[in-house]
Amino acid sequence: MTKNKVCIFLDVFLHKNEIQEEILTKLGYESYWFQTNATGNSSQTKGRLVMSRNPVKRIVYYLNFLLKHRSTLHHAEVYTGGRMVFVTILLLRLFRIHVICVERGDIFIHLQNKMDRFTAFSMRWSFNLCHVIWYKEVYMLAALNNLNPNKRKEFIHNAVYLPETTISKENKDIDFLWVNRVLSERNPDWFTKALSEEELRSSKACLLGVPTNADGSLQLHEHLSGLPENLIPYPYQNPFPYYQRARFFILPARIVFGNHALMEAMSYGLVPIVLQSPGVELMVNHMDNGFVCEDYNSFLDCMKEAYFLHPDIYKRMSERNKEIIRNEFSPDYLYSKLKLLYEMV
Repeated sequence: MTKNKVCIFLDVFLHKNEIQEEILTKLGYESYWFQTNATGNSSQTKGRLVMSRNPVKRIVYYLNFLLKHRSTLHHAEVYTGGRMVFVTILLLRLFRIHVICVERGDIFIHLQNKMDRFTAFSMRWSFNLCHVIWYKEVYMLAALNNLNPNKRKEFIHNAVYLPETTISKENKDIDFLWVNRVLSERNPDWFTKALSEEELRSSKACLLGVPTNADGSLQLHEHLSGLPENLIPYPYQNPFPYYQRARFFILPARIVFGNHALMEAMSYGLVPIVLQSPGVELMVNHMDNGFVCEDYNSFLDCMKEAYFLHPDIYKRMSERNKEIIRNEFSPDYLYSKLKLLYEMV
């Protein structure tokens, strides 16, 4: 009997998961996405399933699914953030299903000692029980080797769709764009402080990613207090219209490589201003296709240099970003990598 089904266990199916879903279909697999932390607005179709919050009901559902489909299951992929993860993997192993653990960033919480003990225990045992660890960011390898040095690991980063059209530089009315959740490790206060400088007060900036209260009002906490007049804050929303309008993408974060919004912005030709961090050189190189800073002072210098950048240099850097995403971060890249990974299973 043909093993043509793949089941994937994650918290919620997002737009960025659609690329892998399409790749699985192209490779001849039926994919089933078990969403364990989804809301009522989450995507639920034949292959995208919203699970009960009740752990017993969830395990019973998995058990019935495995009893029905185990003879046609090629493998399972399990995202490692969650208390029930190791139980899920244990159940899969009992059914002799090949398991790939997917590490997309939950280990960063573990490294900061911000993960509760039970979730940390679940993560460690998940890595022990699985067959392969698929990690998506460069910095993860050292941490994974510390937790489980002998487990096979495969590095496959995310990919983004290539835009069908972009608009010319002359029609852009946003100088600096931030498209990420506002977190302290991303240094949003650097952005607001820099925009208040005399040389940058005439610039126009947007920030997408401000959390909201129940009534829809913005939660302007300490990292965004005293917003400059040239910065317009918004809750997170569809960023694509903003990519069309913006020149520079701002991400002074401790982790840059693999940031999905960064890849999307680069595919539209935005020039990034980022913080030096592990793997950043695989995406952004200073004055080749963007600006790489070391601290706040160099971040400020980069923003000033970017704002007054000669149009010809901007155009060269912008085109370079489109080329990098097209060649190294496109769906074609992910297709070739996943095809090899699945052939090894």
